[in-house]
Amino acid sequence: SATYFYSSMYGYGNNPSQGDTWFVENDNEVAFVTVSGDGNCIPMNSNSFIGNPRMMNSITLSNYVPNISDPSMFDIPEECKNVV
Repeated sequence: SATYFYSSMYGYGNNPSQGDTWFVENDNEVAFVTVSGDGNCIPMNSNSFIGNPRMMNSITLSNYVPNISDPSMFDIPEECKNVV
């Protein structure tokens, strides 16, 4: 389950964005996940800490755009279609 942790502002000037950070605990992992606070829950940042073996993972999403300008970039190349 997720527990609200805090809110903070990202950006500056005329384009600030609020990020809401949540604390997530699941079995052998804890994470701090930040999503946009505008109701769209766009992922902004995640920091995960995993137990045995110990590992830390940090992810930041940047340059977000709300649409995909070229959907063909998700087409699987022919040489990859038969890879197992």
